[in-house]
Amino acid sequence: MAQHYELLYVVTSSADDKKLKEVDQQVSDFITQSGGLITKKDDWGRRRLAYEINHEKYGNYVLMEIDADQEMLKKLDASMQLMPEVLRQIVVSKRVKTESEVAKEKQLKEKIEAKRAEKQRAAETEAQIASTKEVLEEKPAETVEKTKDAKVEKISLEDLDKKLDEILKEEI
Repeated sequence: MAQHYELLYVVTSSADDKKLKEVDQQVSDFITQSGGLITKKDDWGRRRLAYEINHEKYGNYVLMEIDADQEMLKKLDASMQLMPEVLRQIVVSKRVKTESEVAKEKQLKEKIEAKRAEKQRAAETEAQIASTKEVLEEKPAETVEKTKDAKVEKISLEDLDKKLDEILKEEI
């Protein structure tokens, strides 16, 4: 009876793109010819290994989800161990999610995304407020400079006397 599994394998970083495709094709062909079904394939690309394997510090990671039986998995594991390009491989059983679980997960992701968007809008609003405060704080300084420039203009003595007389008349 076929069950759902996840296969993760690491190919040596010294393998070029042609060799990577060749290894991928060998694994895919073995799975399909043995009666398995590849439901998902993810190429994670070149990543640093947690520890050196055969003097290699980097490896190319590939993740596959497959439907297969246990007998086929044993044969797959044995054949992958014989491939010199494959540094490590692991197969784990994966539970298939129900439609309700997928819907709940989607709903949760949407909530998280909405909260992130809300936080981002709040941060943008705070940034706008801060920039507005800066602009408002700069304006009085500009006004002082303008008044200083205005005072530089010379006023004739006659105009000054007239203004003083007006001020004195208003107070009385």
